[in-house]
Amino acid sequence: MAVFCALFLTAIALFPASAQVSVPTYHNDSARTGQNINETNLTLANVNSNTFGLLFSCPVDGAIYAQPLYMAAVAITNKGTHNVVFAATESDSVFAYDADSSAGSNAAPLWWASFINPAAGVTTVPSANVGFSSNALPYGITSTPVIDPSTTTLYVVAKTKEVSGTTTNYVDRLHALDLGSGAEKFGGPVVIQPVAVGTGEDNDGRGHVIFNPLKQLNRAGLLLANDVVYVAYASFNDLRPFHGWLLGFNAQTLQPQGVFNSTPNGGLGGFWEGGDGPATDAEGNIYLVSGNGTFDGATNNDYGDTYFKFTPDGTNLVMTDFFTPYDQGFLFTNDLDAGGGGLVVLPDAVGSAAHPHLAAGVGKDGIIHLVDRDALGGYNPTNNDQIVESVAAFGLITATPAYFNSSLYYIAYNNTPQAFSFSDGLLGMSPSSANSTIFPTGATPSISANGSSNGILWALQRSRSAGLEAILHAFNATNIELELYNTTQAGSRDALGTMVTFSVPTVANGKVYVGTTAAVDVLGLLSSNAPTPGISPDGGIFTNSVTVTLTSNAPASQIYFTLDGTTPTTNSALYSEPLALTNTTIVQAIAAAPGEGASPVAAALFIAATPATSIGGLGGNGSGWTLNSRAAVTNNVLTLTDGSEPEARSAFFKTPQYIAAFQAQFVYQASGAGVADGTAFVLQNSARGADALGTSGSGLGYSGISPSAAIEFNICSCTGGSGTLFATNGLTGYPPTPGYKSTLPLYLASGHPIWVKLNYDGSILTEDLIDLITGETYNATYAVNLPAAVGGSNTAFVGFTGSDGDAGLSSVQTISDFTFAPAPLLSATMAGNQITITWAASGLDYVLQFATNLTAPVTWTAVPQTPVVSGVQATVTIPIGATNSFFRLLAP
Repeated sequence: MAVFCALFLTAIALFPASAQVSVPTYHNDSARTGQNINETNLTLANVNSNTFGLLFSCPVDGAIYAQPLYMAAVAITNKGTHNVVFAATESDSVFAYDADSSAGSNAAPLWWASFINPAAGVTTVPSANVGFSSNALPYGITSTPVIDPSTTTLYVVAKTKEVSGTTTNYVDRLHALDLGSGAEKFGGPVVIQPVAVGTGEDNDGRGHVIFNPLKQLNRAGLLLANDVVYVAYASFNDLRPFHGWLLGFNAQTLQPQGVFNSTPNGGLGGFWEGGDGPATDAEGNIYLVSGNGTFDGATNNDYGDTYFKFTPDGTNLVMTDFFTPYDQGFLFTNDLDAGGGGLVVLPDAVGSAAHPHLAAGVGKDGIIHLVDRDALGGYNPTNNDQIVESVAAFGLITATPAYFNSSLYYIAYNNTPQAFSFSDGLLGMSPSSANSTIFPTGATPSISANGSSNGILWALQRSRSAGLEAILHAFNATNIELELYNTTQAGSRDALGTMVTFSVPTVANGKVYVGTTAAVDVLGLLSSNAPTPGISPDGGIFTNSVTVTLTSNAPASQIYFTLDGTTPTTNSALYSEPLALTNTTIVQAIAAAPGEGASPVAAALFIAATPATSIGGLGGNGSGWTLNSRAAVTNNVLTLTDGSEPEARSAFFKTPQYIAAFQAQFVYQASGAGVADGTAFVLQNSARGADALGTSGSGLGYSGISPSAAIEFNICSCTGGSGTLFATNGLTGYPPTPGYKSTLPLYLASGHPIWVKLNYDGSILTEDLIDLITGETYNATYAVNLPAAVGGSNTAFVGFTGSDGDAGLSSVQTISDFTFAPAPLLSATMAGNQITITWAASGLDYVLQFATNLTAPVTWTAVPQTPVVSGVQATVTIPIGATNSFFRLLAP
C-alpha cells in the first residue's frame, strides 16, 4: 500500500525556534490531565477561521482509535531529524509521519510497521468474531501506545487472528518499536498470555483463570511508569467471559512484571475508561477504575466498579487501597460502569490541608467522585460520605476530563462541554462555565496554553450526518461559552474525515493532530494570510470631520472595509481613497491578495464630539483629572490596572458634571493571564470627591464609595460570574448581592476593544456594548433615579475605578476615547404670545440657543434673555416670532 501525505495549502506557518513539546502518552502525561501548557504558537487571538485551518492530511490504512502521539526531534534512519506524529490503526499498523510538513519526500511515511501477513493467515480480527455486525471495522490496535523518550522506544499492543490449516488462534502481542525506524527492539514482540489464581469465569478447572484474547480488548491507553509498561484489558461489547486485567512488562526485556485480575472469582470488571490509561502520581502509585462486574471484595477479592490504587513491588502488582461506590449493585445491574470514564490524578495545588492529594473519576452515571489518594475510602454500603466529594454532574460519561487552571472539563454523552472549578479542595457543585454545543457521543477534550494564559479547550464532535465526520472545536478555556473556532466555519476548506468514538485531538507546537478512519488530519496557522491592514489615525475623538487612511504592508493586497459595524469580507467595499468621516463611526478593515487568506480584522472607533460634550478625552496625559493610587493617563489612554500586583485605582474628572440626563461613551479593553477583577464607570458625591477610591479585588476599586451609582464590568469568571451590572453605593455583583449579567457572546476579557455607550434620559439608563473586532453586542436598560442615587443632586463627579487580584488573577485594563455630554431635557409651554422653556438647573453655565431652520449649515444663536434659576429649575421666557424656531442647550 502506497501512502502519501496530502497537502492542502501551498505554505504553512513557520515559527521561531523554541523548546519543542512532546506528547508521548495518552492525554499528554501519566496523570492524564490532557494539558499542554507550553504551547506558545496557538493563542486566543489567532485560533479563528481566518488564521487557523486544515494544513495537510496523512493517509493511513485503517481507523485510528488511538490518540496520535508526537515526538520532537526524532532521528529517522537515513532521513535526518524530524518532528514526528505517530498513528496506530485498527489495521494493525503504526505510521510515522513528519509532523510539520507534507512537502516533497515528507508526503510518504517516514516509516510504517505492519503486524499482519494475510498470505500467511495473519490478519486483523473481524468484527463479527467479537459480537459486532460483519460490516463494522476490524480490530487490530485499539489502545494508545506509549513512548519512552529515554530509549526512543514506542510500545504498542496489537491483536491478530492467525489461521493455520484448521486451527485458529487469537493473539495479543506487546511490540517495542524503535522510534527512528519502526524496527522491533528488546527481543520483541512478546505474546500476552497471563494467568491468575481464581475460580471465576473462564477458569481451567484447576484454580486458574486463563486470559482469553478473543474476548479481552486492550482499549485503555498504555502506561509507562517505574520502567514498566502497563497494559489494561476489558472486553468487546461486554462479550463474556472476560475480566479486568492489569499487566506489567519490563520496559527493557518485555518480560512479565505483575499480574492483577479484578474479578478472579467472578466475572467482568473490565478496565477500559473510555480509552484513558492507568494514571500515576509522583510516587509511582498507579490508579485505575474497573467497570461493571462482580463485587465481593471483602470475602472473595472481586472488585467490579471500583477505584484501585496499586503500589508496584518488584515483579508484583499490589493493590494497596480501593473505593467502591455504595450503589455498586445498581451500577452493575443498569450497565453504569464506574470505570466508564477516565480518572485524572490532580495536582496538589487544588487539594486542601485535610486532603492534599486528590484524584477525580467519573462513570456512566455522570457522578464525579473526588477521592483522597492517601485514603481512597473502601466500601460503605450506605453512602459515599467516606470520600472527599461526589458531584452529580450530568448524563452518561464515557470520556476523560481535561484539567487546567483549577478546573476540570467534561463532555458527557449527548451533552455539552462543562467546566467545574475547584475551591478550597472541593469541586463546585455546578458548572462554572458551559457551552451549548451538543456532542452526540461525548468527548475527551485536550488543553493547550502558555502557562496560565491563552488556554484553549479542544474537543472532537462526531457529526450527526450520515458521514459521521469529525468536527474539531476550540473554546476559550477561561470561559468555554466562547467558541473560538470549529472546522465547519470555513465551509468545506477544513472538512475532516470520518470520526470513530473516543477520538482525542493532540495539540503540540502550533498544530492539532486528529485521527480519523483513514488519515491523520493536521491543522494549524495558515501562513498565507495577508497582514492586518493599518488604520490611521487609529481612532479617537474628533470635531466636525476626520480623514482616515487604510494601508497594507503587502503591496499586492487589496483592502476591504465597512463603516456600519459589520465584519468586513472580500465582498465588502474596496478601499481606494481616504475616508472622510463626519459622524461617530466604527472603521473595520481586512486585507487580502490573490492566493492569500484574508487578514485578521483591524478596527478603530472614531467618536464625533458634539456641542454638548463637556468632557472630551482624558486630558492628553490626565490634565483636568484626579488620578488616584497608580492610575495613569498617556496619550488619552487611562490605565486602571497593569497586571503587576493586587491593586485598586481610580480616576475622576475634577469638575462635577450634570448627570440628570447625559450621554457617555468610551472604549474598554481588558486582557491578562488569569483575568480579574474589573472596572466601573462611576458617578459619585462621596466626601472624598475626586479623590475617592474603593477596595481592590472583587471591590473593583468601587466598593466603599457612597453615595454613588455605577455600571460595573466584572471580568473574573469566579463567584458572581463575569458580566455587567448597575449598582449603587459601592455594592458589587458578588454574593450576597445579585450576580452579574453575562454579556456573552461578547467577552469582556477578550483583549478586544469594547465600545461602551451609556445614555440616561432622566429615568432610563441604557447600556450598549459593541466588540469592535467581532461585532458582538450587548444591551441592557435600567430604570433608575441617578440624582437620588448620588445624594439628591443633579451633579456628580464622573470617572472610573478598577482593580485586579493576586498573582494569576491579574489584568491590564484601559479606558480610551471617553466623552461625556450632559443633556438637560428641554420642555416648552406656550401662553399667549410667549413660549416658556425650562430645564433642570445643574450649576453649569449652559447656553440656550435658537435657529430658524435646520438646513445645513445650521446657524445657532444665543437667546438674548437671561435664564431665571429657581431651585433646581432654569426658565427662559421668549416672545413668539413670525418664523419657526428651534432650541437647544449648549454645554459650557
